[in-house]
Amino acid sequence: MIKLRLNGTLEEMKEIIEQLEISFNVLNTSEPYKDRGKNNYYRYYLDIEPKKKKQEVVKNESNNETIRNRFKET
Repeated sequence: MIKLRLNGTLEEMKEIIEQLEISFNVLNTSEPYKDRGKNNYYRYYLDIEPKKKKQEVVKNESNNETIRNRFKET
């Protein structure tokens, strides 16, 4: 498991979390914590792990086999 701390605006972090969900299983996301001062920055704490890849053998038109790596949804 990987622990991350993100720091930025709420809009930026929402976009980053969506991008992380493509390649990683997001196990836990904290509520946003406001940074000190009068800025618009927040912190999120996340627990993530890499998605497992599975291999699949596919035959093409000429009956040749190729191996594709795909992320397995868990």
